[in-house]
Amino acid sequence: MDYIKDLGFDAIWISPIVDNYDNGYHGYWARKIYEVNSHFGTKDDLKRLVTECHKRDIWVMVDVVGNHMGNTDTYYGNNAPFTSSDHYHSYCEISVFITIIFKLSINRETISQLTICITYNFADYLV
Repeated sequence: MDYIKDLGFDAIWISPIVDNYDNGYHGYWARKIYEVNSHFGTKDDLKRLVTECHKRDIWVMVDVVGNHMGNTDTYYGNNAPFTSSDHYHSYCEISVFITIIFKLSINRETISQLTICITYNFADYLV
C-alpha cells in the first residue's frame, strides 16, 4: 500500500470479490454473492486490505456486477441468494432472437421480445 500511496494514488479499484463458478476467477461468474472469491483471499483479508488502505487515506472501490449471475444453464440452485427461476428473466430460444432481428418489423412488441432474449439468465433481483 505504501508503494501505491507513494505513486500519488488515493484510490484503488478492485475486481468483483464474490465467489465465482469454476474457472471464473475474474468476478463476473457470480455464484454466491455473500462469499469472497477464494482467489482473492478471505473475508478477513478483504477487511484487512480496506483497513490498511484507509490508514493511508486510500479509498477502495469494489467492482460490483449487479445484472447477472455466472451459471450457464437453467439450474439456479447454486446462485445464492437468488436460487429460484422466479428471480430471472424467462428463457428465450436463440432462433426467436434471430427471427426478431432479421425477419420482423421493429415495433414496441418486437423490442420487448428482443429485450427478453437479451436479458435471459440475468437476475431480476426482485426477491
